[in-house]
Amino acid sequence: MAKRKSSRSDAASRGDKTAAPASPPAAPARNLLDYLTVRRIVVVIVLCQVVLFSVLAFKPNLRARNLNALATRAMNQGNWGAAARCFERMVKKSPNSAPMRLNLAECRLEMDEPAEALEHFDVAIENRKQLEQSETWKKRLAEGLAMRGKALIQLDQTEKALESLRDAIGVDPEQPLANLLLGRFYLENNDVIAAANCIRHLDGVPKFAQEFETLTGEIRDRIVRVDEAELEDLPERVSSSSLATASASAPATASAPAATPAPAATSGE
Repeated sequence: MAKRKSSRSDAASRGDKTAAPASPPAAPARNLLDYLTVRRIVVVIVLCQVVLFSVLAFKPNLRARNLNALATRAMNQGNWGAAARCFERMVKKSPNSAPMRLNLAECRLEMDEPAEALEHFDVAIENRKQLEQSETWKKRLAEGLAMRGKALIQLDQTEKALESLRDAIGVDPEQPLANLLLGRFYLENNDVIAAANCIRHLDGVPKFAQEFETLTGEIRDRIVRVDEAELEDLPERVSSSSLATASASAPATASAPAATPAPAATSGE
């Protein structure tokens, strides 16, 4: 029995000795695993840095978009002061941006600050090439020129105002504000034909429906002082029939100012 036990122990010891050499390969495997783990960590760190830099680079654009959205919403709500503050921040970052300058100028004009508005209008017009890239932006340019003319009228700079208004019509012949202001100017100077050619562009524009009725009523009252030959030049959309309709629906006060220049003109002759 003792021999058997010894033989078994000898065999076990021999088995242990033979099994022992199998352990050394585990060390290279652990090294490889550690290497792969470190490599993954490095890759994750690099990816995190890329994402971080991308976010930081995108953040100014995101902020500008948010400001523009807030300003546009404020303009639509008639909150011109809040809109102006947003546009001012954008103008500081992009001082030569014609769209931002136009928006800020419009806000200042609506806030009864024509002098400040004119400064921004002038910068926008200096960079008008930015607004001549598409038909949509051209219409915005024409609107800006018309609003600039309005600011100049408020500042009693009539000649410059007329130049800006005519420039607006040159860009967009249908521009309603420019045609309205020019039509009023021509009426004040008794140029009925020129006034009618401007006022006709207000027909069908909801924003200026009341002005169209009032001014066509004034034109009808002044037609009696126009030579028959000149009547042929009256545009169809401001013909005698449409003027009669507008005159019938216009308030009585609309034609009252038109009757004032008649005695002066007669006495002058």
